[in-house]
Amino acid sequence: LSFIYTHTHKEEWEKLNYDIHTLCYAKREVRSRWKKILLQLGYQREVDALLCVNTQSWYSPDQEHLSRATELLKQLLDHTSLFPPGTGHQNRYLHVMDRLVSLDSAEDFIRLSVTERQNQLHLFIPSPHSLPRSASPVDQPPFISSP
Repeated sequence: LSFIYTHTHKEEWEKLNYDIHTLCYAKREVRSRWKKILLQLGYQREVDALLCVNTQSWYSPDQEHLSRATELLKQLLDHTSLFPPGTGHQNRYLHVMDRLVSLDSAEDFIRLSVTERQNQLHLFIPSPHSLPRSASPVDQPPFISSP
């Protein structure tokens, strides 16, 4: 009975450890994606400050900015790959988006985010060179022209 309890207990701890590791990885990935786009917007010196959100962070006093930031964050969630599937958006990025709205950079951020997603989708389209030599033109997908 003791063996069963410790074995089950160990499995629960391993699962919890795995879940924590997965969550930390997803958070790092999201931050990396946001940082990449902010750098493309020219925020080389300010990128870390823009992404820094803590208990002393504040939203813009302008309620219209906050409403716009919320709307744009929803667009990001729906139309980009900035957030890995199943992670949803974290409230910290509402703060970041609010800052971007205040800086008049939010729409540019959205545009680059959508462009980034389109570029990632193109990575999955096979090139004609990736097909096996034995593939005949009939076997090729319609978007690939035969040589």
